[in-house]
Amino acid sequence: MNMSHNGSSMDDNIRRRLRQADPAILGSRIKAARLATGLTQGETLDGKASTPYLSRIEAGQRRPDVALLEHLADRLGTTVDALLGPADANPRRDALELALVHAQLALASGDIQGAGTQARELLDDPTTAEAPAVRRGARMVEAQVAARRGHTEEAMSILRELVAAETRDDVWTDASVELSNAYREAGDLRRAARVAEDAANELAQRGLGGSAEAIRLTLCAAAAEYEAGGVAYAVQLCRDAVEAADALGSEEARAAAYWNASVIESHRGDVRVAISLAQRALASFQHAGDAHRAARLRTQLGTYLLRLDQPALDEARESLRRAAAEYDAVQATPLEQGRNRFAMAKADYLSGDLEAAAAGASAVLDVASESAPMLAAEARMLMGRVEVARGHVDAARARFHEAVLELTRAGADRAIAEVWFELGAYLDEVGSTNEARDAYRNAAAASGLATRLPSPIPTL
Repeated sequence: MNMSHNGSSMDDNIRRRLRQADPAILGSRIKAARLATGLTQGETLDGKASTPYLSRIEAGQRRPDVALLEHLADRLGTTVDALLGPADANPRRDALELALVHAQLALASGDIQGAGTQARELLDDPTTAEAPAVRRGARMVEAQVAARRGHTEEAMSILRELVAAETRDDVWTDASVELSNAYREAGDLRRAARVAEDAANELAQRGLGGSAEAIRLTLCAAAAEYEAGGVAYAVQLCRDAVEAADALGSEEARAAAYWNASVIESHRGDVRVAISLAQRALASFQHAGDAHRAARLRTQLGTYLLRLDQPALDEARESLRRAAAEYDAVQATPLEQGRNRFAMAKADYLSGDLEAAAAGASAVLDVASESAPMLAAEARMLMGRVEVARGHVDAARARFHEAVLELTRAGADRAIAEVWFELGAYLDEVGSTNEARDAYRNAAAASGLATRLPSPIPTL
């Protein structure tokens, strides 16, 4: 037990010192040690990363993670301590940095309550005034905890504060990404794209245009642009990000690039390409040890498998079940769990288990009605499909009309347009011709298409 504890403490200490290290100084030490040994970059890496990635590390544009730093030290015949340089002789700041690392690790492991408590203790500690980087890191943890708990406005307020600050560090980049995603989730697509593009442009001006951070921001902008109707521009941004991620050799960047590309290909109708890209992204997330994103992607992959012309029901269910188990382990948000539950209900419907499908869709409404009107609409539409399969046309029509009311609260983007169009077809099927016509109008409006219909889109 003691050996395990000491090993963990040593890892935490290295991680803290790595965060404190000046990337330019660390990079110069790594380069000097490599040149002293006469090794090329490829020989030094020995397959652990790409040579462009090591070039950026040596140029002071990236920090290696702990595992890569240990590998470099071993290959260069030196030690991690020698590469990091003298430890900071400030015990109090060391303790604060270590406490922040523990809060971040708690969040990564799914201990939302623990992460929130540790972050708040840091922020309440008056000595953190002397460690502004620790305060920013703790505020970032607070924002992520608020988002996981479904407190969207609180999370966005903290993120705006971090993005607006003059400091340009890892927290600023992470906050820009999170804020862009939050705006996109809220339907404010133009602001989502602007936040991401402004941050990516600033990184490019600082010579970091091909970094993992820039790739993440480019992908955020691509997602927002696509949903806002800028399809060609979004596709180009995604392709640029995939190329940059492959060149960089970062598993995290590669996974994010493949994931976003899969979403766009799915919306464009090429589900098989979307599945292939999602599987590649999932492999990268697993390699990087990111259990939370891996679980989200498993849900996405399960959804794609259900959209095939011949749905792969067994494979989809397995992916969704694994995602649900992983969500429990990382304490996913109710909305993330709700999306997974909806996909499982859809799989039940496609397999003919109407009772399970109805029960699953009803359970989704418990978490989606207040905060996710599009998901709530999809759940009500599925309940309507169940009623159609049972031969209860009037009951189906009532469920579809409830879905109309949900969608009127959902804003306007391409995803919502697709749901409106699907709902229009269902309303047509049960004889609600006028309501179907209005749904098609709303689909056109949500996708940014001009409609030739003479009357305005009604407010339902």
